[in-house]
Amino acid sequence: MIKFIRISVDLAAIIKFKSLLSKFKAIEDSVFKAPNPGSMMRDTYVDLCILHERCFENFGEEYKTLRTKIAESIPNVRRIAYSVGIFTNRQSVGYNSTINVDLFNTILEDHGHIKTKHFSRFDALNKIIGSLRQARRYAFLNLFNPIHWLSCCLGLPLLILKAVGFDTDNEAYQIRYSIIKLVTFFLYLSIATYFGISSEHLASMAGKVIH
Repeated sequence: MIKFIRISVDLAAIIKFKSLLSKFKAIEDSVFKAPNPGSMMRDTYVDLCILHERCFENFGEEYKTLRTKIAESIPNVRRIAYSVGIFTNRQSVGYNSTINVDLFNTILEDHGHIKTKHFSRFDALNKIIGSLRQARRYAFLNLFNPIHWLSCCLGLPLLILKAVGFDTDNEAYQIRYSIIKLVTFFLYLSIATYFGISSEHLASMAGKVIH
């Protein structure tokens, strides 16, 4: 249940951010003026500053508010991206150096040799949305999976021990935790049997949840 809710919250955050970015792009596109074709060596950061100044001149408080919302959302968006395995770092290759840039950190300022594009950001956001929707489907199905709930119950002692500060990574602890997990399973088995659930049915799931 908690995982399903967390994924749903993350998905809503990404969809909202995509909407903000669409509005941001629309404002930039409305004031964009292509640089002089003869100036091939123009600084992309200078071009971006000029673009932002024009946006402020034309849209004022609306543009400022939009930038604030995007800036506040970027850390969470990057966290969600990495949580589903979508990496947002890119390399900007110049004549004498290579600069690592991030697709989302460069929305408001871009210090790379080559200006990052909004379509690359939308592509990344669509990948994140697709991954989250798939994960949410699996999490939803697990809400009706008794094996999943039994595994969660068996993992409860570990969560409690982590919360009170025990080191749960060392080998000695893992051995003790396996014993705790086994004892916990038989405790749940006894409770389930008391309430009329077939012990044979629960025993058949033991191999899937005890490892």
